[in-house]
Amino acid sequence: MIYQFNDFIPVIHETAFIHPQATVTGNVIIGQNVYVGPGAALRGDWGQIIIEDGCNVQENCTIHMFPGVTVLLKEGAHIGHGAIIH
Repeated sequence: MIYQFNDFIPVIHETAFIHPQATVTGNVIIGQNVYVGPGAALRGDWGQIIIEDGCNVQENCTIHMFPGVTVLLKEGAHIGHGAIIH
């Protein structure tokens, strides 16, 4: 599911795959050929998430941040099943 938060709407490259059971909210930018698995939660509600090209965010991962902080996954990063990045 893709959700707007305040005035932020996620920007997702057309080649990225977001599983229908994943949640992408707010200030999130997803690059080319990114995989986001089922149960993943990318919460760009209090800061920004940038996921560069070729990243792999596996099942049940959570990405969130403290207010005003940006989380950056560099090109080709792999985040394992159930990981939490905060």
